[in-house]
Amino acid sequence: MFSKKLITKNIGWNLLGTGLPILFAIYAMPIIIAKLGQEQFGVLTLVWVIVGYFTLFDFGIARALIKEVSRLLAKHQENEISNIVWTSLTLMVIVGLFFGGVLALLSPIISSVLQTEEVSGEVVSNIVMMTAASIPIVLISSALRGVVEAHQRFLFIGLMKLIMGCFVFIAPLVVFKFTTSLNALVLTLIFGRVVVFVFYSGYCLKLVVGLTRVTFCSKSAKYLLSFGGWIM
Repeated sequence: MFSKKLITKNIGWNLLGTGLPILFAIYAMPIIIAKLGQEQFGVLTLVWVIVGYFTLFDFGIARALIKEVSRLLAKHQENEISNIVWTSLTLMVIVGLFFGGVLALLSPIISSVLQTEEVSGEVVSNIVMMTAASIPIVLISSALRGVVEAHQRFLFIGLMKLIMGCFVFIAPLVVFKFTTSLNALVLTLIFGRVVVFVFYSGYCLKLVVGLTRVTFCSKSAKYLLSFGGWIM
């Protein structure tokens, strides 16, 4: 049973991690649009929306992982958590590679549709390919965040949301000091996702006993997919 104080604290950190980046967005967005131009900014936004849709289809694995890790923690079966975590990460890699591959195959079609006079099809294709490559990292990070959520470490989650949320709007301003290339901007944003992945990985290594040992359980995989598919 969670106390009101804990619930209020968790809500507070989540609001901070979500709300503060909005202030950066209000300041940075006009500058980003002015530097890129409406067409380049529009293409970048559409590509990220497409990628966002792809990353939503994780078959509910992340939410199923949260539920299972929470159950194991409640039963004081911490030694079994590493198995379910590695199984979910393996599934996320498979799903991420699948959807990343699909997006890469669709790259010629997407580039032909989104190319403009200011943004060539080659540039759009490069952006799609780079973001497709980042999908496995995004999905794995989602699973790792689920592990942290199950452990009720919302301070860390709030900090990660805060850092990444601010980075998305601050990084372009730094990049624009050197170039207005969309490719450079996308690479920088992907780098931010990689950094978040590294932080979540390191934190999970501290939280989960035996996580340094790679394991996979087909029974756990079946459970994650069945339960995840039900709540998806």
